Amino acid sequence: MKISIFIMLLMCASTQIWAQQQVTIKGYALPENKKVTLKALGHVIMDYVSLDSQYLQADKAFDFKTPFTYANLYQLVFDDKVVLPLSVDNTQTISVTRKEQETVIEGSSSTLKMRAFKKENQDLQAKYFGQLKADLDKAMADKDEEKTQALMKAADIALEQFLQEFRKKLTGFGATPAGYYALQFSDFNKELDFLQERLKVFKKEAPNCEFTLALEKQIYQATVTAVGKMPPLFEVKDIHNQLITLDDFKGNILLIDFWASWCRACRVENPKFVNLYNQYHNRDFEIISISKDEKRRMVGSDG
Repeated sequence: MKISIFIMLLMCASTQIWAQQQVTIKGYALPENKKVTLKALGHVIMDYVSLDSQYLQADKAFDFKTPFTYANLYQLVFDDKVVLPLSVDNTQTISVTRKEQETVIEGSSSTLKMRAFKKENQDLQAKYFGQLKADLDKAMADKDEEKTQALMKAADIALEQFLQEFRKKLTGFGATPAGYYALQFSDFNKELDFLQERLKVFKKEAPNCEFTLALEKQIYQATVTAVGKMPPLFEVKDIHNQLITLDDFKGNILLIDFWASWCRACRVENPKFVNLYNQYHNRDFEIISISKDEKRRMVGSDG
């Protein structure tokens, strides 16, 4: 007699699971919704992959069943517009009911915690930066350079205090889909050391999960562009629609500045970059200033 034994140990967040298990995500959409799509995070493309779509009938009910292998982040996308993140930790049934004023979610406490975090983060930022932002806007409008600089120093102190509370909240999520979601509110360039420590925890507790592999990829990308590293080759069009590349600046000392019109710190720093450029341009110093604004607009020589 031949006995075939198949043993599959799938470790994710210290949980042993079987591949044939599944997750059910069901509920009701709004009356005007016509389609709902279920997506799951995929680390290869660093985006969400469509698993299934359902066209809604008169009762607006939907019911997805998908195999469960590891915990992961999912999305319900309504009419390719409204995105609802979901944290799936185990073989569970999650119920989602969309209403005009709210969305009711049952069966996933981690999703509720994840949704609450967004509001908590907003409140935390308001606590440390709300008045500072208002004061800084006024100082900049009044062209009060002394007040502006004093407020920027105060902002540095507030930032350290904010980060202590913020990091504590992030750590509290653990190595979970909701934890990965919360980490996306971090600055991967400025918080690299903290994020690398979190990655160690994720790799230990959830080594095969898509969100851990995605986090590892994000952190690698951040290390490539860290301070002291050579920037990757790129091509970009300037305000005159002329193509420029990094190779155009070989032999120069180059500062690459990413900014946006809605960024207060950027607006404070822009005049300093102009002064820096004027002071050192004759020593082969150049600046590439790349806007993250969605709409193109002409920028004068002062920034």
